[in-house]
Amino acid sequence: MRKNNIIGHVDQISKLKSAIEDKNISHSYLFQGEDGLGKAEVAKWFSKTLLCEEKGIEACNICSSCIKFETDNHPDFNIIRPEKGIIRKSQIDELVESVSTNPFESDRKIFIIDEAESMNKESMNGLLKTLEEPPSFLNIILITSKENELLPTITSRCEDLKFYPLGREEIKLYLNNNYQLNEKEREFIADFSNGSIGFAKQLVDSDNLFQIRDELIKIVDSLIEGNKSAALSREEFFESNKDDIDLILDFLIYWFRDLAIYKETENINLTINKDKEVELSKQSLIDFNKINDIIENVEKTRRNIKSNVNFILSIEMMLLSI
Repeated sequence: MRKNNIIGHVDQISKLKSAIEDKNISHSYLFQGEDGLGKAEVAKWFSKTLLCEEKGIEACNICSSCIKFETDNHPDFNIIRPEKGIIRKSQIDELVESVSTNPFESDRKIFIIDEAESMNKESMNGLLKTLEEPPSFLNIILITSKENELLPTITSRCEDLKFYPLGREEIKLYLNNNYQLNEKEREFIADFSNGSIGFAKQLVDSDNLFQIRDELIKIVDSLIEGNKSAALSREEFFESNKDDIDLILDFLIYWFRDLAIYKETENINLTINKDKEVELSKQSLIDFNKINDIIENVEKTRRNIKSNVNFILSIEMMLLSI
């Protein structure tokens, strides 16, 4: 029997296995935690196990149900996701209509509602009656990173399962098993992803992750040396990487955080950019107050861009502030 390949979340999976073993499965669950932790993967593992014909605490992966699940062809399993950022009442109405009839092949019908906080008020109210009086065969799993945006009447009717960031070594193990990276690259991504397996995957899948970082370090070099014209001439770098601006701003924040740590401790092992000690040492002459000001300005730039302030103007102001 093939084991699940989920990284981490041992306690959460153990609780779900105990519920299966004790036949004490809730009709509705709330999986909550930050984005990118793997909540949806655990929800799918749980759903597949519940639908498996062998009725064990792990899916057998060979029965008809498991095969259909893996090919996204199981008639008793559905995932509801936002459409243009919203889960509309019509989507919930389809769920409510579906649960008025018995399962097609299994003894359960399972619905995952991903990004459940995207339900508008109408959608939540439409779901409420089903949560209050679920048919015996129904299981609903709501996944959210913003529990406070759900109605209390929704959350109070779900069994709450909290998810937490993964450990650095767990991320490194995942990267080692799934990607061709050298040790320094694994170290950087494991630290930079901050316990989010989803973000780690995004970083690895970026075609020019390390090229972007190297270019940013050069730009910071120019700015710290007082070469404003050279730095401002790199507007095209930011424009051409506009889709990755959040990542770029994160890079800058963590870089200056590392500068502060290295300036204070001279211990490269406490930084995220462990492979850039030469560059950190060179730039560590900058004073602490300036580093804090720069970090605040980078965050201000992020807010301005999200508020639709002119992109290039926002970048220019940030570079000049550095």
